[in-house]
Order: sequence, then C-alpha cells, then structure tokens
Amino acid sequence: MNTASLVEALLAGLLFYDEACRTGPDLATLRAQAESSDAPLQWLFATSGSPRACGLLRQAAQALLRLAEAIEEGQARGAEDDCAMWYTLASAPPWLLRPCTPDDTLPDVALLRLRDDLYEGDWEALIASLEEADAQGWRWAIARCRALQRVEREIGTSLVELLRAPDSPQPPGTAN
Repeated sequence: MNTASLVEALLAGLLFYDEACRTGPDLATLRAQAESSDAPLQWLFATSGSPRACGLLRQAAQALLRLAEAIEEGQARGAEDDCAMWYTLASAPPWLLRPCTPDDTLPDVALLRLRDDLYEGDWEALIASLEEADAQGWRWAIARCRALQRVEREIGTSLVELLRAPDSPQPPGTAN
C-alpha cells in the first residue's frame, strides 16, 4: 500500500468514527463534504484549514506512534523468550483497547487461567502439578510457566492485569 492510500484509509477511519465528529462542527462539515464529494479525504483535510481537524490528526498520529513504539519495544525485549506480547502489553499506552474476555485458546492465557483458577495465582504450585502429572508431556508447559513467571517478576505485575482494560471488571475465571 502506498503512503497516499494508507493516509486516506487512516483519515477515513478517523473521520467516519462517530466520536471524532462529535468534537465539533468543522469535523461534521468535513464528513458531510466527504460523503458528497469525490475528493480525497486528505485533500479535504488539507484544504479545510480546520485547527480542530489538525489537532485530531496530531493526536491520532502521536497515539499511533506511541503504539508502534510499544510494539517495537515489546518485540525486541521479548524476542529471546517468545514473550513479546507480554512486554508489548506492559509498555502499551493505557488507552489500548482490549477484548472483554481474554482468549484462552492462547497457551499463555490458558496457563494463566489454570494458575489463577486452580492454584490461587501460585506459579510454583502449577509447575509442581505439571511435573507430577507427566514430566515429558508437559515440559513445554513447565518451561512456559517459568518464562511467564520471569516476565511477571521483571514487569512487576500479574500478566492477568495486562489482559484487562484499566477500570474494567475482572475477566471471568481470573483472580488477582
């Protein structure tokens, strides 16, 4: 995708997101012009002279850059132990939208749920149980538990906290 097409797609998302247009009449006017014109959105934004549109673009661009930085930081920090997702979530901006229910088809999330639901948040108890069950068949899970335990220590918070949006209710089946 070329730069002009990418910018057009981002502007469309911004302009046609209802919350953005509620911030002022100039954005509603831009939206109406976009709906009744064949002009590219970037042209309409550029020629509108709207300080509110410029501010909204700047805010969105800065937010996207912050998210990209968090992703890059997380990928670099978690590349060795395959924990990039957790480092990314730990450094993600607080406004990052999260799913209402964590995806427990992901092995890490499933292990977290096991730890919290059956072992009251105790990694060592889960690891001991896995070792007792079948050392060969559960080695991957034991190694993963140790990696997740290490990440929790490094970031100083439970990984379950990273799955939930700030001020959201606790996801079902998880404990603090």
